[in-house]
Amino acid sequence: MVADHLSRLVNVEVTASEKEIREEFPDEKLFKVQVRPWFADFANHKASGFVPSDLTSNQKRKFLSDAKYYVWDDPYLFKLGSDNLLRRCITGDEAQSILWHCHNSPYGGHYNGVRTATKILQSGFYWPTIFKDAHTHAQSCDSCQRSGGIGKRDEMPLQNIQEVEVFDCWGIDFVGPFPPSYGNEYMLVAVDYVSKVTTPYHPQANGQAEVSNREIKRILEKTVSNSKKEWSQKLDEALWAYRTAFKAPIGLTPFQLVFGKTWHLPVELEHKALWALKFLNFENQLAGDKRKMQLLELEEMLNAAYHSSWLYKEKAKKYHDKKLRNKEFVPGQLVLLFNSRLKLFPEKLKSKWSGPFRVKEVKEYGAIVIEDMDKKDSWTVNGQRLKVYLGGHVDLESCALSLDAPL
Repeated sequence: MVADHLSRLVNVEVTASEKEIREEFPDEKLFKVQVRPWFADFANHKASGFVPSDLTSNQKRKFLSDAKYYVWDDPYLFKLGSDNLLRRCITGDEAQSILWHCHNSPYGGHYNGVRTATKILQSGFYWPTIFKDAHTHAQSCDSCQRSGGIGKRDEMPLQNIQEVEVFDCWGIDFVGPFPPSYGNEYMLVAVDYVSKVTTPYHPQANGQAEVSNREIKRILEKTVSNSKKEWSQKLDEALWAYRTAFKAPIGLTPFQLVFGKTWHLPVELEHKALWALKFLNFENQLAGDKRKMQLLELEEMLNAAYHSSWLYKEKAKKYHDKKLRNKEFVPGQLVLLFNSRLKLFPEKLKSKWSGPFRVKEVKEYGAIVIEDMDKKDSWTVNGQRLKVYLGGHVDLESCALSLDAPL
């Protein structure tokens, strides 16, 4: 075929815009090393037999021993693993990219550090800190930090309430609903923190009240009939049984701690206990003197109960706190907040963590003041609902909607 006349004409515009041919290769700049890789000495040794001159005799012996497990295949260095597989040595930004692909990508699965590192090794890559870097990457992953919930180990250290005077501090809780009994369906249980005395009411939580709730419900379950409708009539009897039962935290019964003497049950009169035989017909003067002595002894009983309660609560605190994660917050730290409302209206695939927020102030007893960095609003939350935010890349999704498209 012969080109026509037009094809042989000179195009002045194209000729003028032509650039000179460069005599350098782009790859020379593309592969320019900014940081000396960790495997440089092994690569030089395998490529040219070079041995660093600044090594001691022991270091040189170890270097030559380790070098046996490296293979040079220009331009890459491979390491022979214990499973006899060759893995390419990786460093720098390339390692970060591999971590992202083996953890964050659709085929990564957002697994923990060990499984992420295992996937990297199975993919044929290696560097000395692969497991440490995989753990750090998984911990700082934004999506992973926003998953899961809070459990017992996330609680803050136990703070004991140690009261001195009887009836100074009360715990109040609702119990119910129960089967209707003479118009009653609920109980309002009020518990004195010192004496453990319980007082219920019939209206149409806290920890101390919860313990008493369980005991009272257990007594009622075993004393009411199958219909369960007369529980309100049995309540006074259940309370009498509760108040005259020994309580390990105070080393006494609630009745003894309030009145300073032991109780007397109907069975003692019926079967003629010692006090019923000897002291039933006390003279008023003798009975009054004995009662005064009991009231004087009451102060000693209160001191003994206080000490017993303190030892019991310290033991409970030690047992509780040893199972907790070590959570420490400092001002300026970024944290995520657990949204408790999502537990009432669960959405299985929706994260229950919001934020990040900044810690503004750390108060006593596990109270943390956090601040919204955008709105500058601040509020106080329990440290149990917070966890440290380690940052991480946030995968943003966008959606384009054409305004011309039919609705």
